[in-house]
Amino acid sequence: MAAFLLASATPVAMADSVVTYGTNPHLADGARALFVRDYDSGIELTLKGLKSEIAPGKKTAALSNLCAGYVGAERYEEAIAACTEAIELRASNWRAHNNRAIAHMGKGNYAAARRDVAAGLALHPDSRQLTKVQAMIQSRDPVLLADNGLVDAN
Repeated sequence: MAAFLLASATPVAMADSVVTYGTNPHLADGARALFVRDYDSGIELTLKGLKSEIAPGKKTAALSNLCAGYVGAERYEEAIAACTEAIELRASNWRAHNNRAIAHMGKGNYAAARRDVAAGLALHPDSRQLTKVQAMIQSRDPVLLADNGLVDAN
């Protein structure tokens, strides 16, 4: 597992990505590029790798990587689509829930981000990554801040 800090100003978050190595050189090279925050190359290589016939587990990991890359590039709609596909293939992929939560947060959709974090925590309750994202959502969500009297809702 590789976690990396996104260089994006909105939201600054950690996306979690399963590094996919093995027989598919595009997926391996894409994961390495994403790890060093070369999002454009990582996205391109991962997309090439996904065109190959790959096992469902590897495909799910690659889609989660792709989602993380799109988040890093602030391409949130594409990130949400990639994470959703990963979750549809393997509902137990808590990393895809984490990454999709960050993408939703980038779009300002805090309710969807909270739902994804809750789903991820149900799968992996001890995840420090999901707990960090949950705290970020709570500290930025205007509705939660207003409900707690921390900001003026007017």
